[in-house]
Amino acid sequence: MSDKKETLKKIAIFGGIILLSAIAMIYNNWLTTLPQDYTVGEVIDVYKPAKGNTRAEFRYFVKNQEYKQSVNNYGYEKVARIGKRFLVEYPEDHTGSGVILLDHPVPDGIEAPPGGWDEMPVFKKK
Repeated sequence: MSDKKETLKKIAIFGGIILLSAIAMIYNNWLTTLPQDYTVGEVIDVYKPAKGNTRAEFRYFVKNQEYKQSVNNYGYEKVARIGKRFLVEYPEDHTGSGVILLDHPVPDGIEAPPGGWDEMPVFKKK
């Protein structure tokens, strides 16, 4: 009987992990459907976790509130360097869920308004 309980316990744990993963994916997909705002973010660290690809940690400010996130920088290893600035896209009313856009560098001297931009700004190339 205890073997059956152990098997059920393992199935419940595995099922819980699958359920939580599915909920997280649905939530993240939902966030992308919301209207997005934009601000400027800066790469503050590049590191390699114990498992996986290198990651770029970045910070950004919205209404004087600092937020920090990290993103896989695969394919952008040469541009995602400490101190470099890029656009950050974040859902309205979910300012802590920003994603840095490593293919949208921000020129020096450009500062975002405190509440960000409602549309993605386009910067002239020098």
